[in-house]
Amino acid sequence: MRGHRVPRLRVSATNAFVSGVLPPNLDRWTDLQTGIELEVHTSDHAVDLIADEVDIAVRYAPLPSADSTWEPLWRDRYLPMLKPALGVDDGQILDEACLLTRPLIDYRWRKADAAQPTWERWRESAMQTRPWLPCLSNARMVRLSREGHAIEAAMSGQGVVLASDVITYNHRKQGRLGIGSPISLAGLTYFLVDPPRLKADTRLVAFRQWLVSSISPPPDEKFSTTP
Repeated sequence: MRGHRVPRLRVSATNAFVSGVLPPNLDRWTDLQTGIELEVHTSDHAVDLIADEVDIAVRYAPLPSADSTWEPLWRDRYLPMLKPALGVDDGQILDEACLLTRPLIDYRWRKADAAQPTWERWRESAMQTRPWLPCLSNARMVRLSREGHAIEAAMSGQGVVLASDVITYNHRKQGRLGIGSPISLAGLTYFLVDPPRLKADTRLVAFRQWLVSSISPPPDEKFSTTP
C-alpha cells in the first residue's frame, strides 16, 4: 500500500526576500497549512515558471510581464536604517547630517538598474529639503555584495544601510532595525507570479493569504500595499 503523498508547493524568490521575510513566519505556515509542504528556491534570477521548475514566484520588478499571471503585492521604498541601540528607534528620526557621519553600508544589485538604491541618489533626494547635507567624498563606506548581508551588518551595529521597508518589516517589528530618516527612494513592486496552468490552485490561494498576512503593517506604516 502506497503512503499518502503530501501536497507540495515550490516557491521561488530572491535571496534578500527569502532571508528577510520568510524565516520569521515559517512557523505560522506550519501551524496554518500543515497539509502543504513548502519548498523554497532562492535565486536572484527569474526561474522559468512555464517549464515547471517551480509552481509560483515572488518577483521584484517595475512592471508585470505577459508570460504569467502577475499580482501586485507591495510597492517598495528604501530608507536609511540602523540598529536601534545606536540611538534610533523606529519612528524616532535622527538629524540627517549626523546620519551621514556614521559608516554607510553600500551594496549593488546583481543586475544593473536605474532604481538601484545608492547613497549618492539618496543624498541628491535629501538635498531638496536638506541643502546643508555634507558631501559623501569623506564618508566611511562599507561595501558588501549582497543586500541581505548589508542588512545583517546594519542590525549588528556596523553602520547605516539603505534598506527595503518590505524586506525589513519583520526586523523593525522585532526591534532589530530602526528608521533613521523619513527621506526615501522609490523601489520596485513585489509581484506574486503564477503560470496559467495553476490558476485558482488551492495551494496558491493558501500561500498568498499567508504571505500577505506575514507583512500586514499597521496604518502608520509607510510602504503601500496594493489591492
